[in-house]
Amino acid sequence: MRGAEMNIYDDNKIRRLLNDSFFTITKTGKMSYSRANKIYQFYRSLLNDGYQFVRSSMPRNTFWRYEQNLLSIGLSKLQLQNLQQQKNNVIPMFRVIDIDFNKQRSAWYQEPTSFYDNNENLLLFKFAS
Repeated sequence: MRGAEMNIYDDNKIRRLLNDSFFTITKTGKMSYSRANKIYQFYRSLLNDGYQFVRSSMPRNTFWRYEQNLLSIGLSKLQLQNLQQQKNNVIPMFRVIDIDFNKQRSAWYQEPTSFYDNNENLLLFKFAS
C-alpha cells in the first residue's frame, strides 16, 4: 500500500454517487432510488458494524453483490474493510465540557446581602413592632 492514496468519503457523497448510479425509472416515469437506498444501508452497516460482522450476518451472494456495487462507484475493498476504523472522531463529552464548580460566578459578581443578615437591623425591626 506504500504510495497509494486513500480517499475518505462523507456520507452525503456516497449517497449522491449511489443515487446517480443505481436508479430506475418506474412505469409512471418517476425515478426510484430503492436499489441505491439498499446499497446505502449496506454501506452504513459496514460503517457501524464492521466488514467481518456484516459479511458473516448476511447471505454470501448478497454481500458480494452489494460489495461490487460499492466498488463500482469508486470505493476500494480496503476502504470497505477499514470503514469502522475511520470512525474514531468521537470525542468524549468530559473533554469538551469542562465544569469547574469553584468558578460558577464571574469575577465582577458580588453576592447580594440581605437586610436581615445584619443583626442590628433585626434589633431595629424587633423594637419597631
